[in-house]
Amino acid sequence: MDGLRQLRFAILLITVSALPACSRNLFQGTVNLPNYDQLNSIRRGLFALSGPKSQLVLPNPIDAASDPYIAITDPRVSSLSVVSTLPNLLIPSRLESEFIKMRIHSINDALSSLAAPDASGNFTYSADTDHYSESLGYYSLSLIQTYIEALGFSLNKNRPLYVFVLAPSESGTSADVNAFYDHHKFDPSSSHTMSFYGDTSYKVSKDRDMFFHEFGHFVNESVSAERGIDFAGDRGANYTEGAALHECLADYGAETLSGHPYIGRWIARNFSEFQPGQPLRSAQDTGPVMQFAEVSTNDNRSLPERYAVAEWCTRVLWRIRSQFVLQDSYRGPIDADRLIYSAISLLPQDASFTAFRSALLSADQKLGGVHSRTIEAAFAVGGFDPNPSRLRQPLSVIGRAEVARGGSVNFNLQVSNPNGNVARNVRVILEQVDARIVPVISVQGFGDMPAGATVTVSSQSASAITATVSATGGALFRLRVVTENGNDGIYEGAL
Repeated sequence: MDGLRQLRFAILLITVSALPACSRNLFQGTVNLPNYDQLNSIRRGLFALSGPKSQLVLPNPIDAASDPYIAITDPRVSSLSVVSTLPNLLIPSRLESEFIKMRIHSINDALSSLAAPDASGNFTYSADTDHYSESLGYYSLSLIQTYIEALGFSLNKNRPLYVFVLAPSESGTSADVNAFYDHHKFDPSSSHTMSFYGDTSYKVSKDRDMFFHEFGHFVNESVSAERGIDFAGDRGANYTEGAALHECLADYGAETLSGHPYIGRWIARNFSEFQPGQPLRSAQDTGPVMQFAEVSTNDNRSLPERYAVAEWCTRVLWRIRSQFVLQDSYRGPIDADRLIYSAISLLPQDASFTAFRSALLSADQKLGGVHSRTIEAAFAVGGFDPNPSRLRQPLSVIGRAEVARGGSVNFNLQVSNPNGNVARNVRVILEQVDARIVPVISVQGFGDMPAGATVTVSSQSASAITATVSATGGALFRLRVVTENGNDGIYEGAL
């Protein structure tokens, strides 16, 4: 769910089609140094030689005006706009490339209802219109796509990306403000989709950084070879470290490309708990350093919240990035990005923060191996212990199944840590041991459990384990509770 920075040296204009061929993984063959002039030009938005123009307020009116109270209808907004090129249109009359397809409400929008060029061939609209959002979205997504590919990472564009700048919310309420990327991992015949919700005075699709963030989820999937950083979440898990990591990396992508350590000053105006000008999330500590235990601990009152954990994670990454920038303000941001996206390429399925830290260190070794202390320190300052003390006993899990009409099964869970130390990254897994019971949501994450803690989960909770059963009468199930610093606990039962 972010703006750009001053550069030195000559500006190099490039087009998307002029970029060199990229490999999915920088470590396949020789690692070449990036073209810093090219990449810094892209960061400034100078990435297209030709194409229609649009007048865009970047990244959004609040940041452009440095005024937290400015509204989209303010007369000053038009004076804040800059001429921006829209590259690689398939046809000059529609905001579509081979990959990016801009829409307003849905994939079924009448083409006649979409943004169209004026007599000069340009897409010039008032910032308070949906057609402006189409133009902003197309420009923003083209920019970040170009940057990631120029860094040396290929993006899997075998399916088109449809972008809905004012999608109808599921509740039908215009005040539902959100944005969502759907990779359609389990439906390869469907297009990727990106939806922006909320017909308010501060629409999400008026902020370039929101397009950056949502595209970041697509980048995460592509760069990691679609192995499933948050595979459990893709299958319905309510919380996992992989889910928090996905959000963290999407935030970081927006923040680094914008050059500012925060995201969402515009969208936050929709929420009363934020003061005008306060960002939705920040990658820098303005008070005491946020500690991992503050966001990862499960106290049985609530799960860790993925966006809070993601914010902690972006602060780790921004510390790393800041050290790179301190060493070289021109090359540093790009080198930091190469490191972080290279680490993404190494992540396993259902990644954890322990795995991400290891991936960063491995990527650093492959890229030259001089930043390991910076990486280790960034995690340590945030209170992350990569080697927590071992548990003396396995955690225990008890599952009581409730079978509903139609054969759906939901489990009431009780998970306990009988040890005198914290259990790291606790997950409960329903394993299929009987063909009659088919797991649906087979994994749920529960964060870090303190010493002596017990967590209970209702069968009706979003964190319930679920399955289907074709016949009861002794159908067997097995629940396994796993943690990073202890042996597994097992509970077996029958329906």
